[in-house]
Formats: sequence, structure tokens, C-alpha cells
Amino acid sequence: MTRLVGWITCLVVCVTMTTTSMALDDDFDVRLAVAQTEEMRDRVVRANIELTTEEADKFWPLYVEFRNKLGPVTRGQIDVVVEYSKVHTNLSDAKATSLFDEWLSLKKKESKIKSKYLKKFRRILSPKHAIRYIQIENKLDAAIEWNAAINIPLIDI
Repeated sequence: MTRLVGWITCLVVCVTMTTTSMALDDDFDVRLAVAQTEEMRDRVVRANIELTTEEADKFWPLYVEFRNKLGPVTRGQIDVVVEYSKVHTNLSDAKATSLFDEWLSLKKKESKIKSKYLKKFRRILSPKHAIRYIQIENKLDAAIEWNAAINIPLIDI
């Protein structure tokens, strides 16, 4: 558990340092930060999942497939955040509605993908390993969302 907390702390620090030093509208920097976050996510999972050889042989290809399926959704969420950051000080009601609807659509897609793949993980892993993996994913997602929450400004009214 201590090892997981250490890795997640490292992830949060890296993401926070990267995103707070850039403008959210600098598309290249945002995408670079996301790539670095995904790389760190892989390291955190690898360091904390503790699989048997048999489980690992089944888990890692499915893990890569899962992360690849989430990729377009993640990129869509980034696009919404970048677009919001460009207009948040002068946001029309129509644009606010459009961005919010797009965000909700992406969150629904994310939820469907996660639900589908977490069922697959439960079929190939022992119950304890499946739950541990889900816990790791949830902790990483929470750390990333926390970072976004502190760096994305509230809408001007």
C-alpha cells in the first residue's frame, strides 16, 4: 500500500508540475502532459498489480487494449478542456451548453468502456487481483481528476 501511495504521489506531482507550468490552450503541451501521465500510469500499475505469470500473460494485452479504447475518449476530454480554457472568460450560453453536453457524452462513453473491460479483467484475474487493479485505476483517475479540478478555472459569470 505504501508503494502505491508513493507512486500516486509521484504521478500527481509530475502532472501538477507539468500542467501548472503551461497554458491550457497550448495544445502540444497538454497532449505531452497526457502522454507522460499515461506512461506514469503504466509504471504505477506494473509496480502494484503483483500478478502471477499466467495472469500477467492474459492481463497485459487486455490492459493495452483497454487503455487504447479509452484513448479517443481521453483525447476528446482534453479537446473539451482546451476549448473551454480558450473561451472561459467570455463563454456564451450556447457554447457552455455545447461543451457541457460533449463532456457528458464523453463521460458516458468512458463509463461504458470501463464497465465492459472491468468485466473482462474479472474473468482473467483472481477476484483479489481484479479488485486491486480496479482500486489502482480508481486511485489514478482520482489523482488526475483532482489535478484537473485545481488547474481548470471556474467559468466566469
